[in-house]
Amino acid sequence: MLESPLPCEELEFTLVSTEADVDLDLIILKQNYGEVSPYDTYDRVLTSAIVELDPFAAWTLVVDGFNGDEGAFELTVNCSP
Repeated sequence: MLESPLPCEELEFTLVSTEADVDLDLIILKQNYGEVSPYDTYDRVLTSAIVELDPFAAWTLVVDGFNGDEGAFELTVNCSP
């Protein structure tokens, strides 16, 4: 979980599967309070997203495999001031 404040206004997330033929998606959840809920979904992306930060929110990242896919991945986070 990422918690603001961070020293930037937006974050860029990039997801890369390190295994061939593994279809992974990135789900970004913005929590304004309490526990994570499916209604907190900020964005669902295939491989990358840019998110404007909210200093009063926590962020949860979920990596989901299509049709039960699973495997190793790399997640890069770039903080743009």
